[in-house]
Amino acid sequence: MPSILESLKHIENETESYKTLIKNKQWDQLSSLTVKRQQKLESIFNQDIDKSLVDEVKNSIERILKLDQAYAQEVKNQKKGESSNIIDIKSKFKAAKQYKSIHEST
Repeated sequence: MPSILESLKHIENETESYKTLIKNKQWDQLSSLTVKRQQKLESIFNQDIDKSLVDEVKNSIERILKLDQAYAQEVKNQKKGESSNIIDIKSKFKAAKQYKSIHEST
């Protein structure tokens, strides 16, 4: 069984890999991995943490949280961009419909 620090390092590395999933808009896979990661974290925190490791564990968790915050913002920006594209497509479609109706009435 890996040590708590090894497990956290693995989770950190896994979290860093989320960047590629976000870039490629692989939301289902990202969601699945974050659920599994949460379960791993819960398992880690159900263990007794040696007092000598508390600072290292805290630093690792802070790095994971920092990555999460950055990735959450990136996901928000990507989805906001998708919403803007949908709105833009809808307005172009609406304009095309109006243009067509004007042309048909002349």
